[in-house]
Amino acid sequence: KGHSDWSTIHQASYMIEDVIVNINNERRIVLNNVKLIDIEAALGGKTKIFTPGRTFIAESDVQWNENQILLGARRVILFNDMLLVAKPKKSLRSFHLFGSSKVNFAVKEQFALSSLFLGCSSPPDAK
Repeated sequence: KGHSDWSTIHQASYMIEDVIVNINNERRIVLNNVKLIDIEAALGGKTKIFTPGRTFIAESDVQWNENQILLGARRVILFNDMLLVAKPKKSLRSFHLFGSSKVNFAVKEQFALSSLFLGCSSPPDAK
Protein backbone atom coordinates (compact mmCIF):
# COMPACT_ATOMS: atom_id res chain seq x y z
CA LYS A 1 0.00 0.00 0.00
CA GLY A 2 2.94 2.31 0.50
CA HIS A 3 4.17 1.98 -3.10
CA SER A 4 3.35 4.84 -5.47
CA ASP A 5 1.85 2.44 -8.07
CA TRP A 6 -0.21 0.44 -5.57
CA SER A 7 -3.59 2.05 -6.35
CA THR A 8 -3.04 1.75 -10.12
CA ILE A 9 -2.03 -1.91 -9.82
CA HIS A 10 -4.94 -2.60 -7.44
CA GLN A 11 -7.41 -1.01 -9.89
CA ALA A 12 -5.87 -2.99 -12.78
CA SER A 13 -6.29 -6.24 -10.82
CA TYR A 14 -10.03 -5.51 -10.42
CA MET A 15 -10.32 -4.82 -14.14
CA ILE A 16 -8.53 -8.10 -14.95
CA GLU A 17 -10.83 -9.95 -12.54
CA ASP A 18 -13.88 -8.51 -14.35
CA VAL A 19 -12.49 -9.67 -17.69
CA ILE A 20 -11.90 -13.17 -16.30
CA VAL A 21 -15.46 -13.34 -14.92
CA ASN A 22 -16.89 -12.24 -18.29
CA ILE A 23 -14.78 -14.79 -20.18
CA ASN A 24 -15.88 -17.57 -17.83
CA ASN A 25 -19.55 -16.58 -18.20
CA GLU A 26 -19.25 -16.58 -22.00
CA ARG A 27 -17.49 -19.95 -21.86
CA ARG A 28 -20.36 -21.41 -19.79
CA ILE A 29 -22.88 -20.10 -22.33
CA VAL A 30 -20.94 -21.59 -25.25
CA LEU A 31 -20.54 -24.97 -23.50
CA ASN A 32 -24.26 -25.02 -22.70
CA ASN A 33 -25.13 -24.24 -26.33
CA VAL A 34 -22.81 -26.99 -27.57
CA LYS A 35 -24.47 -29.45 -25.16
CA LEU A 36 -27.95 -28.43 -26.37
CA ILE A 37 -26.88 -28.86 -30.00
CA ASP A 38 -25.35 -32.28 -29.22
CA ILE A 39 -28.56 -33.44 -27.52
CA GLU A 40 -30.69 -32.16 -30.40
CA ALA A 41 -28.45 -34.03 -32.86
CA ALA A 42 -28.67 -37.23 -30.78
CA LEU A 43 -32.46 -36.92 -31.02
CA GLY A 44 -32.22 -36.73 -34.81
CA GLY A 45 -33.12 -33.04 -34.93
CA LYS A 46 -36.81 -33.90 -34.58
CA THR A 47 -37.21 -32.19 -31.20
CA LYS A 48 -36.24 -28.54 -30.80
CA ILE A 49 -33.75 -28.46 -27.94
CA PHE A 50 -31.58 -25.46 -28.79
CA THR A 51 -33.78 -22.50 -27.85
CA PRO A 52 -32.95 -19.13 -26.28
CA GLY A 53 -32.93 -19.24 -22.50
CA ARG A 54 -32.76 -23.03 -22.20
CA THR A 55 -30.05 -24.38 -19.92
CA PHE A 56 -28.90 -27.97 -19.61
CA ILE A 57 -28.94 -29.11 -15.97
CA ALA A 58 -28.24 -32.87 -15.85
CA GLU A 59 -28.81 -36.21 -17.54
CA SER A 60 -28.85 -39.79 -16.38
CA ASP A 61 -29.50 -43.27 -17.71
CA VAL A 62 -32.31 -44.98 -15.81
CA GLN A 63 -34.41 -48.14 -15.92
CA TRP A 64 -37.99 -47.11 -16.65
CA ASN A 65 -41.03 -48.95 -15.38
CA GLU A 66 -44.74 -48.27 -15.30
CA ASN A 67 -47.20 -50.16 -13.12
CA GLN A 68 -44.42 -52.51 -11.96
CA ILE A 69 -43.58 -53.41 -15.60
CA LEU A 70 -39.99 -52.79 -16.67
CA LEU A 71 -39.96 -50.88 -19.96
CA GLY A 72 -36.18 -50.77 -20.32
CA ALA A 73 -33.39 -48.24 -20.49
CA ARG A 74 -34.18 -44.55 -20.81
CA ARG A 75 -32.15 -41.38 -20.70
CA VAL A 76 -33.65 -38.63 -18.57
CA ILE A 77 -32.46 -35.12 -19.46
CA LEU A 78 -33.26 -32.15 -17.25
CA PHE A 79 -33.24 -28.58 -18.53
CA ASN A 80 -34.21 -25.40 -16.69
CA ASP A 81 -37.64 -25.51 -18.36
CA MET A 82 -38.22 -29.12 -19.44
CA LEU A 83 -37.77 -32.76 -18.48
CA LEU A 84 -37.17 -35.05 -21.43
CA VAL A 85 -37.26 -38.86 -21.44
CA ALA A 86 -35.62 -40.58 -24.40
CA LYS A 87 -35.16 -44.18 -25.45
CA PRO A 88 -31.92 -45.38 -27.08
CA LYS A 89 -32.27 -46.49 -30.69
CA LYS A 90 -30.30 -49.71 -30.79
CA SER A 91 -30.19 -50.04 -34.56
CA LEU A 92 -28.94 -46.56 -35.39
CA ARG A 93 -25.42 -45.40 -34.69
CA SER A 94 -23.75 -42.44 -36.27
CA PHE A 95 -19.98 -42.58 -36.47
CA HIS A 96 -17.83 -39.54 -35.85
CA LEU A 97 -14.17 -38.72 -36.26
CA PHE A 98 -11.57 -40.61 -34.24
CA GLY A 99 -13.69 -43.76 -34.13
CA SER A 100 -16.16 -42.68 -31.48
CA SER A 101 -19.80 -43.56 -31.96
CA LYS A 102 -22.88 -41.90 -30.59
CA VAL A 103 -26.16 -43.67 -29.89
CA ASN A 104 -29.20 -41.85 -31.23
CA PHE A 105 -32.30 -41.47 -29.09
CA ALA A 106 -36.01 -41.17 -29.68
CA VAL A 107 -38.08 -38.88 -27.47
CA LYS A 108 -40.62 -40.85 -25.44
CA GLU A 109 -41.90 -38.16 -23.06
CA GLN A 110 -41.46 -34.42 -22.78
CA PHE A 111 -42.71 -32.37 -19.83
CA ALA A 112 -42.65 -28.63 -19.22
CA LEU A 113 -41.32 -28.13 -15.70
CA SER A 114 -44.08 -25.62 -15.06
CA SER A 115 -46.60 -28.47 -15.38
CA LEU A 116 -44.83 -30.90 -13.04
CA PHE A 117 -45.30 -31.46 -9.34
CA LEU A 118 -42.59 -33.32 -7.49
CA GLY A 119 -43.68 -35.35 -4.52
CA CYS A 120 -42.18 -38.08 -2.40
CA SER A 121 -43.75 -41.43 -1.77
CA SER A 122 -42.50 -44.71 -0.38
CA PRO A 123 -41.95 -47.63 -2.73
CA PRO A 124 -44.86 -50.14 -2.60
CA ASP A 125 -42.89 -52.72 -0.59
CA ALA A 126 -41.26 -50.24 1.84
CA LYS A 127 -42.26 -50.49 5.50
